[in-house]
Amino acid sequence: MNANILTFSEEAFFIPSNLRQELIDYTSSLADSNDMYIVLALDVVYENEEYASNELVVIDDEGNMLYEYVKHKLIPFIETPEYKKGEAEVQTFETKYGTMSTVICFDLDFPNFINKVGRLHPDILIAPSWDYKAIERYHTLNTAYRAIENGFCLVRNTYGGASIACNSRGLKLQYSLFSETGPHKMKI
Repeated sequence: MNANILTFSEEAFFIPSNLRQELIDYTSSLADSNDMYIVLALDVVYENEEYASNELVVIDDEGNMLYEYVKHKLIPFIETPEYKKGEAEVQTFETKYGTMSTVICFDLDFPNFINKVGRLHPDILIAPSWDYKAIERYHTLNTAYRAIENGFCLVRNTYGGASIACNSRGLKLQYSLFSETGPHKMKI
């Protein structure tokens, strides 16, 4: 596949809970056979418990699960009625490319929350997101401030909005608008 890290936009895979592990296992085999890290972005529906979970699963280049994350900051009236809020502390994980961490979209709108991530000193923060045209430029560029405030590089792959990869000074390494390119990939 010629990639070191593959990440998807927020909720890229909408799946029932009984297929979650099967998808993770399949993705693990892809990560191992392609020698790449994969950040899997899931919208998991837990039918018996009548809620969904907006989550990330990070798999290393040998197919091992490194980290799981559930979105902490749910969008009022859109996600709060049906999504489970993440409660676990944000953590970092070590990779060949440095120390990394993850959050999801709206989490970036809360400086105090992201400052907790910053105190863990990740080199790279991966933040899968989902926006819409009216806020695509504003929302993404606003999130670049979190990178500057906390001294990490940011990779924000966005469905329906602007995707950005920037360094810890906010310098754009890659930037693309969904409204101009449609579904896209960034090579950094």
